[in-house]
Amino acid sequence: RILAWCSRDREHLQQPELRRRTLRPDPDPTPPFLSAIGGLTGGRRANGIIHTWTVYDLRAPDANRQRLEGADAPPAETRVRGQDRNVLEIHQETVGITYTRQATQQMFAGTGSAHPNAQALGGATNAVANELDWQTRQTLTQIARDVELTFITGKFAEPSDNSTVRKTRGILEATRTNVITNAQPKPLTEAMVLDLLQKVWESGGIQVSETATLMCGATQKRALTNEFVTKKNYREETRNVGGVSVDTIITDFGRLNVMLNRYMPADVVQVVSLDQCAPVLLETPGKGFLFSEPLARTGSTDKAQIYGEIGLEYGPEIAHGKITGLATTPPTGGAREVHQHDLQAARRPRPRRHLHRRRSRGHRQVHRGCLARAAFRTWCTCGRWATSEGTEAELSCSN
Repeated sequence: RILAWCSRDREHLQQPELRRRTLRPDPDPTPPFLSAIGGLTGGRRANGIIHTWTVYDLRAPDANRQRLEGADAPPAETRVRGQDRNVLEIHQETVGITYTRQATQQMFAGTGSAHPNAQALGGATNAVANELDWQTRQTLTQIARDVELTFITGKFAEPSDNSTVRKTRGILEATRTNVITNAQPKPLTEAMVLDLLQKVWESGGIQVSETATLMCGATQKRALTNEFVTKKNYREETRNVGGVSVDTIITDFGRLNVMLNRYMPADVVQVVSLDQCAPVLLETPGKGFLFSEPLARTGSTDKAQIYGEIGLEYGPEIAHGKITGLATTPPTGGAREVHQHDLQAARRPRPRRHLHRRRSRGHRQVHRGCLARAAFRTWCTCGRWATSEGTEAELSCSN
């Protein structure tokens, strides 16, 4: 699979000469959680290294709030606001390309083929026209994966001085209220998921179906598919959330997204209200966010640094939930579950073919093989029905 071309990829595709392609041996670098909530180019602007947002609640609905005609104004009521906060962390990388590397773009590694003519392949052109630009793009991809991991599993660190680094709080650590914890590893079940969804829904989360999401790793994704799709004989569907294609399942709390994420712990399923989440970016004056700038040259190497500060805003933490302590062994099978009545039907003897006498002029004397082969009472094509035991009851027949 081609995962990266140089910046003139369209020209390369149109030219008849052979061009070498750059391929990735490691997994797909697209970070789904970060991409769905805004990516490295979206999100909200921060004014400092500590980002705060306001949270509040409303009183419960009251069936006795009606007022008398002409009554005085009721006593004043106010709602109390609160604050949540997170810190922004710094991502800084350096890219350096030597003069020699820039001058030898047409030098390729050996093909590794034992064929005597393998070294005679001519006309090949390097897919990377500018090595520094290509290396910069790959560094940006790596930063996006680092941010994705931090947004999920990050441990909050807010140092009082500059002797230690700042670390943003990830969604797993931020989720404190709606938590189901298994003291001993247990397989994921439908009841377990519905219990968590009920907790989150009653707390005000997953109110927007398009952004209500279950995020998990490979093992728990298989368990969710087994519980909500395979066993129920449903057809799995997909939809697009923030440019990310996700599967969907039907639950008592609506149609939910299932986001497969390789950075999720294997024993956790996280419920995320994506509409409450956003990356928070700190812009450097005159440079922007996550910018690249050349560094001073101290030798025969061109260097550039990539710099940016980013954090996670997750809204009210009660809008999210998680299940921890799940079994990490894949679910057995994967085919539709066989119930007891299916086994009984499979053991039932096949109904025997029946013959019936001619009833009137023009009626065919014998119907052969017209009895449908089924486990329960079934109509045959001649107008009779038969049960699974092979008994018959005469009905009007048009034959």
